[in-house]
Amino acid sequence: IGKATEPNVGVRIDGFDIRGGRASGVAGDYHTWRGAGIYNWGSAPVIANCTFYDNIAAVSGGAIANETNGTFNASAQIINCVFYQNSANRVDDGNPIRGGGAIFNDMADPVIKFCTFVANSVNGTPSGPDDLYGLVSSAIFNYNTSSALTIHSSIFWQNTPGCIETFCPASNPSCSSPTVEETDITQLTDPQFDPLYSPPTFKLSLTSPFVDASTLNSPTYDIQGVPRPQSTAPDRGAYELVKDPMVVACLNISVELDDTGNITFPAS
Repeated sequence: IGKATEPNVGVRIDGFDIRGGRASGVAGDYHTWRGAGIYNWGSAPVIANCTFYDNIAAVSGGAIANETNGTFNASAQIINCVFYQNSANRVDDGNPIRGGGAIFNDMADPVIKFCTFVANSVNGTPSGPDDLYGLVSSAIFNYNTSSALTIHSSIFWQNTPGCIETFCPASNPSCSSPTVEETDITQLTDPQFDPLYSPPTFKLSLTSPFVDASTLNSPTYDIQGVPRPQSTAPDRGAYELVKDPMVVACLNISVELDDTGNITFPAS
């Protein structure tokens, strides 16, 4: 996403299953080492209702790399998305800023809400004494970002090593860690996913501490289009728990074909 000197405008990527991407790298071609699922160059796309699974970047951003281009901030909106088993290998391509098993933000301030990050990873072994950054960024690595980068009502679980890492260069005193709200980035709270569903579907069980645990009022639907909230408040993560299943009723009705072969069903 993005042009050499200007952003793509009005981009929305919605409802895709993005898996098996490989940013294996081409010598001398920076972006080919990063963002195996999506490489966002200086644009502000909406990425919604997507599942990123088994995407591998040689350097950074197994699933997504957001890279600001001059004054064009790569401020993506990432909503209702699942990130599962994505990874960044942190290959030394001459740039010391490497990492982000799921997402890499390079001077970029995306908004991430109602997302689920599970079992993403990064190569945490230093390649040498000067390899200091991104070693514990299994889920997200932020470089030179601001507090406008927001993570809200999301779930992080079994990402390793570490979870979210932010590096602020001394040259930018306004750099800061992301704003994190209603999200446990310590990964100490078991989300209690429903075992009836296989990954990468991470629906919550009735006893999950993340049910009814968000105060966000937008969007009003989850990754499957289920209305939010189903109860007193929205759930965290990409899936909204349907507590009261639909009731299926079988009715005896009769229908007749008209002369053109069409059927009209009664309303009730």
